[in-house]
Amino acid sequence: MKIAELKRSCEKPEVVEIWDTTANDPELLVFLKAYRNTVPVPRHWCQKRKFLQGKRGIEKPPWQLPDFIEATGIAKMRQAYQEKEDGKKLKQKQ
Repeated sequence: MKIAELKRSCEKPEVVEIWDTTANDPELLVFLKAYRNTVPVPRHWCQKRKFLQGKRGIEKPPWQLPDFIEATGIAKMRQAYQEKEDGKKLKQKQ
């Protein structure tokens, strides 16, 4: 079956793809893809590399508090508390 024939035979021709013609039952496949409330399979599912593994070398900037939270001064208070905790000895922390 050719792509043009598949596109003519279904209600939504935009769902027909090149490799749909090689399926065992291409008409059923296209019918299921054009069926109401169906969700297409994400493209990365057929890849051999895991999702987002290609971003391994990209460094992320450190996370920052939003401006409205930063304006409260909570970051300074937390930093002072952290310095105080770091100054304690191990027995004092317990």
